[in-house]
Parts: sequence; C-alpha cells; structure tokens
Amino acid sequence: MGLVANDPEAQSRMAAFENGLRELGWVEGGNLSIGYRWAGDGNVVRDHAAELLAMAPDLILANSTPITAALREQSGTVPIVFTQVSEKARVHHAAWRRGNRVAADVEPTHAAHG
Repeated sequence: MGLVANDPEAQSRMAAFENGLRELGWVEGGNLSIGYRWAGDGNVVRDHAAELLAMAPDLILANSTPITAALREQSGTVPIVFTQVSEKARVHHAAWRRGNRVAADVEPTHAAHG
C-alpha cells in the first residue's frame, strides 16, 4: 500500500521487490501471494487497510506514514514492515506500547530503485 499504480518509480520498486523475493525462493502463485492496493484519500486508505487485514496475511509491507498509521490502528496481530515513514520513533513507540507488531523499518537502497 502507498504507491500510485501508474507511477514509473512504483513499477520499478514493485519489480525490484518481486525479483528480490524470487531470488530468495518466494514465487508469487507458488509459495507467495502479493496483493497490491493503491493510495487514495484517507477513507480509501482505511478501507484498503481493513480489506488487507481481513485477508489474514502473514505480513504487510506499507509505504508511507499514513498507510502505516491506518494499518497500525486496525491491526493487532499482523506484522507490518514499513518504509518511508516520517515519524519512525513515534510509530515504533506507539505500536509496541499497544502490543501491535509494527516491527520493521526498511529504508530503500539505491539498488532497489534501479
């Protein structure tokens, strides 16, 4: 969640993400299912968060502070890996204080951008 579908950078990040997973043996349609949701206003983001969480995934990758916050507000058990979050310390503290599993902060590397 958190990217715009027709953004070339988003497409590049998705390709790098999926290629990296394949290199580690994770293949979509085999042992992995990936569901993308595209950014929108606050209501759309909350709806996407609820939809994804209802699928009971093993993990969610979130891209941005608003997306991570929407997921954090609704999830207590699904681990959330996040990137490009502007208020990392506050996200970690609030999440762990409430027992949520917002446990990882991933900074994109130059290689992931092409």
